[in-house]
Amino acid sequence: MGKGKIVSDGDRIAVFGPPGVGKTSLIAKLTSNNFTETYTPTFVTTIQNTKLEFAKDLGVRVYMFDLPGGHLFQQFTTPYLSISKLAILMYSVEDLGSFEEVSTWAGYCDSNRVKIILVANKAETSQKLISFQMGKSKAKEINAFFIETSVKTGKNIAQLSRLLSYLIIQN
Repeated sequence: MGKGKIVSDGDRIAVFGPPGVGKTSLIAKLTSNNFTETYTPTFVTTIQNTKLEFAKDLGVRVYMFDLPGGHLFQQFTTPYLSISKLAILMYSVEDLGSFEEVSTWAGYCDSNRVKIILVANKAETSQKLISFQMGKSKAKEINAFFIETSVKTGKNIAQLSRLLSYLIIQN
Protein backbone atom coordinates (compact mmCIF):
# COMPACT_ATOMS: atom_id res chain seq x y z
CA MET A 1 0.00 0.00 0.00
CA GLY A 2 2.87 2.36 0.43
CA LYS A 3 2.62 5.57 2.46
CA GLY A 4 -1.10 6.18 2.03
CA LYS A 5 -3.29 7.73 4.68
CA ILE A 6 -4.71 5.42 7.35
CA VAL A 7 -8.35 6.35 8.05
CA SER A 8 -9.03 3.65 10.67
CA ASP A 9 -6.59 1.94 13.00
CA GLY A 10 -6.82 -1.12 15.21
CA ASP A 11 -10.05 -2.80 14.11
CA ARG A 12 -10.17 -6.59 14.35
CA ILE A 13 -11.09 -9.19 11.75
CA ALA A 14 -11.53 -12.85 12.70
CA VAL A 15 -10.90 -15.45 9.98
CA PHE A 16 -12.61 -18.72 10.85
CA GLY A 17 -14.18 -21.87 9.48
CA PRO A 18 -13.44 -25.55 8.93
CA PRO A 19 -9.85 -26.80 8.60
CA GLY A 20 -8.12 -26.88 5.23
CA VAL A 21 -10.17 -24.17 3.48
CA GLY A 22 -7.36 -21.61 3.13
CA LYS A 23 -7.75 -19.29 6.14
CA THR A 24 -4.03 -18.95 6.84
CA SER A 25 -3.28 -18.64 3.12
CA LEU A 26 -5.86 -15.86 2.77
CA ILE A 27 -4.26 -13.89 5.58
CA ALA A 28 -0.81 -14.39 4.00
CA LYS A 29 -2.16 -13.17 0.67
CA LEU A 30 -3.82 -10.10 2.22
CA THR A 31 -0.86 -9.18 4.42
CA SER A 32 2.14 -9.93 2.19
CA ASN A 33 0.76 -11.10 -1.18
CA ASN A 34 2.30 -14.53 -0.58
CA PHE A 35 0.91 -17.98 -1.28
CA THR A 36 2.32 -21.41 -0.50
CA GLU A 37 0.96 -24.80 -1.55
CA THR A 38 2.06 -26.36 1.75
CA TYR A 39 -0.78 -27.08 4.16
CA THR A 40 0.06 -26.61 7.82
CA PRO A 41 -2.89 -26.86 10.22
CA THR A 42 -3.42 -23.97 12.63
CA PHE A 43 -3.52 -25.14 16.24
CA VAL A 44 -3.21 -21.78 18.01
CA THR A 45 -4.63 -18.38 17.13
CA THR A 46 -2.14 -16.14 15.38
CA ILE A 47 -2.49 -12.40 14.97
CA GLN A 48 -1.33 -10.34 11.99
CA ASN A 49 -1.26 -6.54 11.91
CA THR A 50 -1.66 -5.23 8.37
CA LYS A 51 -2.93 -2.41 6.18
CA LEU A 52 -5.78 -2.99 3.75
CA GLU A 53 -6.19 -0.60 0.84
CA PHE A 54 -9.63 0.51 -0.26
CA ALA A 55 -8.73 3.41 -2.54
CA LYS A 56 -5.54 4.86 -3.95
CA ASP A 57 -3.46 6.04 -0.99
CA LEU A 58 -6.24 5.34 1.54
CA GLY A 59 -6.48 2.35 3.83
CA VAL A 60 -7.21 0.86 7.21
CA ARG A 61 -4.89 -0.86 9.67
CA VAL A 62 -6.35 -4.03 11.13
CA TYR A 63 -5.51 -6.99 13.31
CA MET A 64 -6.41 -10.27 11.64
CA PHE A 65 -7.03 -13.27 13.89
CA ASP A 66 -6.19 -16.59 12.20
CA LEU A 67 -8.40 -18.97 14.17
CA PRO A 68 -7.88 -22.74 14.19
CA GLY A 69 -10.37 -24.86 12.28
CA GLY A 70 -12.15 -27.80 13.79
CA HIS A 71 -14.92 -27.80 16.35
CA LEU A 72 -12.49 -28.95 19.05
CA PHE A 73 -11.08 -25.40 18.97
CA GLN A 74 -14.47 -23.66 19.14
CA GLN A 75 -13.92 -22.63 22.77
CA PHE A 76 -10.88 -20.63 21.61
CA THR A 77 -12.67 -19.20 18.58
CA THR A 78 -15.64 -17.57 20.32
CA PRO A 79 -13.68 -14.99 22.39
CA TYR A 80 -11.91 -13.69 19.27
CA LEU A 81 -15.19 -13.47 17.39
CA SER A 82 -16.70 -11.50 20.26
CA ILE A 83 -14.04 -8.75 20.03
CA SER A 84 -13.96 -8.54 16.22
CA LYS A 85 -15.70 -5.97 14.08
CA LEU A 86 -15.78 -8.27 11.04
CA ALA A 87 -15.59 -12.01 10.55
CA ILE A 88 -14.48 -13.86 7.44
CA LEU A 89 -16.13 -17.29 7.38
CA MET A 90 -14.48 -19.51 4.77
CA TYR A 91 -15.30 -22.73 3.00
CA SER A 92 -13.74 -24.51 0.03
CA VAL A 93 -15.73 -24.87 -3.20
CA GLU A 94 -14.18 -28.32 -3.65
CA ASP A 95 -15.18 -29.58 -0.19
CA LEU A 96 -18.90 -30.19 0.31
CA GLY A 97 -18.37 -30.92 4.01
CA SER A 98 -16.87 -27.47 4.61
CA PHE A 99 -19.87 -25.87 2.89
CA GLU A 100 -22.34 -27.95 4.91
CA GLU A 101 -20.67 -26.68 8.13
CA VAL A 102 -21.13 -22.97 7.27
CA SER A 103 -24.35 -22.55 9.26
CA THR A 104 -22.80 -24.20 12.32
CA TRP A 105 -19.73 -21.96 12.13
CA ALA A 106 -21.90 -18.88 11.58
CA GLY A 107 -23.73 -19.77 14.79
CA TYR A 108 -20.54 -19.08 16.76
CA CYS A 109 -20.72 -15.44 15.69
CA ASP A 110 -23.16 -12.75 16.87
CA SER A 111 -24.30 -11.52 13.44
CA ASN A 112 -26.20 -8.64 15.06
CA ARG A 113 -22.88 -7.17 16.20
CA VAL A 114 -20.27 -8.61 13.83
CA LYS A 115 -20.57 -8.36 10.05
CA ILE A 116 -19.82 -11.67 8.35
CA ILE A 117 -18.26 -12.08 4.92
CA LEU A 118 -18.74 -15.60 3.58
CA VAL A 119 -15.71 -16.42 1.42
CA ALA A 120 -15.84 -19.32 -1.02
CA ASN A 121 -12.20 -20.22 -1.66
CA LYS A 122 -10.33 -22.35 -4.22
CA ALA A 123 -12.37 -21.01 -7.15
CA GLU A 124 -9.56 -22.01 -9.54
CA THR A 125 -10.25 -25.71 -9.07
CA SER A 126 -11.64 -27.99 -11.75
CA GLN A 127 -13.14 -30.07 -8.89
CA LYS A 128 -15.78 -27.46 -7.99
CA LEU A 129 -18.69 -28.97 -6.03
CA ILE A 130 -20.37 -25.80 -4.73
CA SER A 131 -21.65 -23.29 -7.27
CA PHE A 132 -21.45 -19.52 -6.95
CA GLN A 133 -25.26 -19.42 -6.60
CA MET A 134 -25.21 -21.96 -3.76
CA GLY A 135 -22.67 -19.83 -1.92
CA LYS A 136 -24.67 -16.67 -2.51
CA SER A 137 -27.83 -18.34 -1.20
CA LYS A 138 -26.01 -19.59 1.91
CA ALA A 139 -24.70 -16.06 2.55
CA LYS A 140 -28.24 -14.70 2.38
CA GLU A 141 -29.40 -17.44 4.78
CA ILE A 142 -26.77 -16.48 7.40
CA ASN A 143 -27.08 -12.71 6.77
CA ALA A 144 -23.58 -12.34 5.33
CA PHE A 145 -21.83 -10.66 2.43
CA PHE A 146 -20.48 -13.09 -0.17
CA ILE A 147 -17.41 -13.30 -2.37
CA GLU A 148 -15.77 -16.15 -4.26
CA THR A 149 -11.96 -16.13 -4.27
CA SER A 150 -8.88 -18.04 -5.23
CA VAL A 151 -6.08 -17.31 -2.82
CA LYS A 152 -3.82 -19.34 -5.12
CA THR A 153 -4.41 -17.20 -8.23
CA GLY A 154 -5.37 -13.98 -6.43
CA LYS A 155 -8.88 -13.92 -7.91
CA ASN A 156 -11.01 -11.33 -6.06
CA ILE A 157 -8.45 -10.80 -3.27
CA ALA A 158 -8.21 -7.05 -4.00
CA GLN A 159 -12.03 -6.88 -4.06
CA LEU A 160 -12.18 -8.64 -0.69
CA SER A 161 -9.63 -6.19 0.75
CA ARG A 162 -11.72 -3.25 -0.46
CA LEU A 163 -14.92 -4.78 0.95
CA LEU A 164 -13.28 -5.32 4.34
CA SER A 165 -11.98 -1.74 4.37
CA TYR A 166 -15.35 -0.33 3.32
CA LEU A 167 -17.20 -2.25 6.04
CA ILE A 168 -14.74 -1.10 8.69
CA ILE A 169 -15.09 2.54 7.70
CA GLN A 170 -18.87 2.32 7.31
CA ASN A 171 -19.32 0.91 10.81
